[in-house]
Amino acid sequence: SAATLNDEGEWAFSLMEPLFDYVKRATANASTSYHVFGFSAGGQFAHRFVFFKPNARFDKVVAASSGWYTIPDDQIDFPYGIKESPILASSLPAIFGKQLTVLIGSADNDPNAAGLRTNSIVDVQGDNRLARANYFYNQSNSISTSIGATYNWQFVSLPNISHDFSAT
Repeated sequence: SAATLNDEGEWAFSLMEPLFDYVKRATANASTSYHVFGFSAGGQFAHRFVFFKPNARFDKVVAASSGWYTIPDDQIDFPYGIKESPILASSLPAIFGKQLTVLIGSADNDPNAAGLRTNSIVDVQGDNRLARANYFYNQSNSISTSIGATYNWQFVSLPNISHDFSAT
């Protein structure tokens, strides 16, 4: 719950902006924004980074082959939804306005894949990564429509690709 969360300064999400500033200084780079790509557990980090830090200076985020998702639904308890989390329903229009790509292989559909979380709550999203990616994208689009928000997210399915980073 929000009451048991670590202080925001201790979140891994909170490292991204200082890291960007460090790299800019160290390389004399004048970029004003950055891109984020995460695969598998990194994809879980990437999409949640958009939720928790929507005002960060990222331009585009790709969440690839995530095992499960935080649905931006304030009726579902965190971490599977945003109820009882620091993510406010009022911030959803800004979140949906970001350039988030949900990337998944069309053959990433093994319900027995190693490391794939299963329980009665997450299984609502589907029994494999492909089904869960579709569920996340479609549920998010539906929520965006219901609140009248612009939906800038994309869904990309790579033909004949399983859970294989080198193929993405």
